[in-house]
Amino acid sequence: MIHSSQYNLTDPDVIAANQRGEIMPVQRVGLGSDMHFKGLVALAFAFLIVLVLCVLEAAAFIAQRPNLTGMPADALAIIAIPILVAGAWGAFATLFLARFLLIRHELSTGQVKQAEGQVVWKGQNYAVKIPGRRLKFSCKLNLLPGSYRFFYLPRTGWLLSAERLTGVGEEQTMRDLLKILAQANHFSLTAVAVNRAGRLADDQIWRLVRPMVDYMIVGLFTGCMALGVLYSLSIGQRDWAIVSGGFGALGLLLLGIRSALLLKQDLGSMADARARQVTVDTGDVKAIEITGEATSYYYQINRQRFAVSHQGYNALIAGIPYRLYYAPRSKKMVSIEPLAPLLDATGRPKP
Repeated sequence: MIHSSQYNLTDPDVIAANQRGEIMPVQRVGLGSDMHFKGLVALAFAFLIVLVLCVLEAAAFIAQRPNLTGMPADALAIIAIPILVAGAWGAFATLFLARFLLIRHELSTGQVKQAEGQVVWKGQNYAVKIPGRRLKFSCKLNLLPGSYRFFYLPRTGWLLSAERLTGVGEEQTMRDLLKILAQANHFSLTAVAVNRAGRLADDQIWRLVRPMVDYMIVGLFTGCMALGVLYSLSIGQRDWAIVSGGFGALGLLLLGIRSALLLKQDLGSMADARARQVTVDTGDVKAIEITGEATSYYYQINRQRFAVSHQGYNALIAGIPYRLYYAPRSKKMVSIEPLAPLLDATGRPKP
């Protein structure tokens, strides 16, 4: 499990070492540290689950103790649950330890295998496929789609490095990447052509104004509840009037919360839809992941950030220039296209 941020999978020095059947120190450190850290996190989480279950089962046993006199079978049933869970945790720990030791053994013996294969988009992320198996990697894979010669650990199948094969032109590679970005970020290829002319496509305008539909639905709901209150009062149904008024107040509350949070952005979207214009920014784009109570994903270009989905985050390949189109007032990205760089033999952009 190697972090691509720790070294470049297409680094010529790393590839040359793997071709000789050697494993670079940076690869040993990356693979070993990543396995160690993630393994400790997984074991700690599993141990916490077992501990919580044991506490809960102990509390249940104490609560049921007066009813368990002379009933050893029931008592055994209550005690058996945490024992079984602890056994499952032990099995998990054993499997992880065996895998960890196997990877350490492969790293120490310096075994490297190579095979030609493909980097392909699987709808949610990229996959590395060779005949008969799929290679493993952790974190975000930063390899252009296409053909490669892969170097990997033979038994566990963890990817070590990738050498891009010649044969597919840069333009075709960029077209393939554009299709992947369009699928991941939900825009059409015809919309990109319209954006190049500085305009918003019709489907992009709909995506900008669609949040306004939320206002309309909540407003309609609130209006219906208000009419229900008036009608119920007119026929003397006070209880129904209270119920309708409660739902109407809830609708107003939701409308107010949404207005307070997103009104400025929504007004910007409406202005962008009326203007039908896009702004373009060109340069290197970084895919950024921000973790907290919830994980957020962004494209960053020239100190500007644009929110994207997890799919969009995975689809972006760093290290090549892009042209990013966005609505100027709401600051919403509408499309992005890669620009063909000059690639060297390993698939890396030439300086």
